[in-house]
Amino acid sequence: MRPPVLNSLKSTGHEISKAVNLFRFGVSIYLSDPELRRRLKLAAARRDTTVSAFCEEAIREKLAHEESAVSGTAWAAARRLDARRSRLGHIKISTADLVKEGRYR
Repeated sequence: MRPPVLNSLKSTGHEISKAVNLFRFGVSIYLSDPELRRRLKLAAARRDTTVSAFCEEAIREKLAHEESAVSGTAWAAARRLDARRSRLGHIKISTADLVKEGRYR
């Protein structure tokens, strides 16, 4: 049986895919440490939220931190490359010639 939201839509693939986006997708997390599970439930209760909402927020924060660290690393690498280029100066070879040479290797 289709959910009510889907019944009210035309049954084109595009419109159904829009409706499916209204549903949440689940992920199971297994904790091997009972103390960690207890602390998680207490932290969620202190914030008056569900364990799922607490975990989602924590995961989002962790991913944002990880992505910004990678982004920071990329910026640092770009700065080092720019410094190296400025030390080397102009290489006096046209880009077209470099491309042609690369094609023949």
